[in-house]
Amino acid sequence: MEYHLTIEETTHKIRNKAIELGFLACGFSQSKHLNEHEPRLINWLKEHRHGEMSYMANNLEKRVNPSLLEDGTKTIISVLLNYYPSIDQESDNKWVISKYAYGKDYHYIMKDMLNDLLLFIQQLIPEAKGRVFVDSAPVLDRAWAVESGLGWIGKNGNVISKEHGSFFFIGEILLNHTLKYDDSQSKNYCGKCTRCIDVCPTKAIYEPQKVDARKCLSYATIEYRSAEIPESIKGKLNNRLYGCDICQDICPWNIKNATPTKIEAFKPLIGDECYTNDYWENLTNGEFKRRYKSSPIMRAGLKQIRRNINWLSDENKICD
Repeated sequence: MEYHLTIEETTHKIRNKAIELGFLACGFSQSKHLNEHEPRLINWLKEHRHGEMSYMANNLEKRVNPSLLEDGTKTIISVLLNYYPSIDQESDNKWVISKYAYGKDYHYIMKDMLNDLLLFIQQLIPEAKGRVFVDSAPVLDRAWAVESGLGWIGKNGNVISKEHGSFFFIGEILLNHTLKYDDSQSKNYCGKCTRCIDVCPTKAIYEPQKVDARKCLSYATIEYRSAEIPESIKGKLNNRLYGCDICQDICPWNIKNATPTKIEAFKPLIGDECYTNDYWENLTNGEFKRRYKSSPIMRAGLKQIRRNINWLSDENKICD
């Protein structure tokens, strides 16, 4: 392995290795205080738009300043990992499960891939130290993806890539070594399009780039724990059993550029039986844990899946 590379050569090799490992894209940004993003986050929290996700209000200083999270951080390496499925399982079934939950839990898959990338970096730079993050610590993933030039924040609040759309996970390596930083943030290519805002059944996107979690179907079906359906989503579930892709499905950048993932672990684990009432009603807790131990659906749990089905059944009775 070579040890006397320029910063540009080292950065180039790391980016190429990330793609070789299976990431869609890899970008580099200088560690800094996220002054532009901090007031937006503070206002969002003050307005209680995070709902029951109390953890979002924790460690605010670390969220906007990575050097407080990992001492000595100089570079944020951001990566994208495609999860777009080859088959849309919602088309011929009653209930709808979000595309990101078709396969295995991305936290473990992506963390393993990032650890492989970090090991490669440490072979290039023996003195390098880094820490891997995949949606499990106070890191503003979307902000760093934008800072690294990987996309822009769309009107639905998701990072959108001109080349890849938005059906991807975001992860980071916080590194104590200086690399060649990507020149600038990506241009916002949403233009005058408001399809995601117009199509959201609950009007959770209350302003461009601002989403009220309390009205979001993903939040309601996964994070929200009460048995009683919120008034803001009553009659507007659109057959969503777990998560929601409505605002992404309508996005022109996804319609144009989303391509099926090559990551084997994200291929569907769930079959058509998962979309029927009888299947979930007859499933025991033990069988649920056995079948879905490696699935994102475990986050909700069987009790909550059944609660969602009750909501959906009540809604469809009203519609009928």
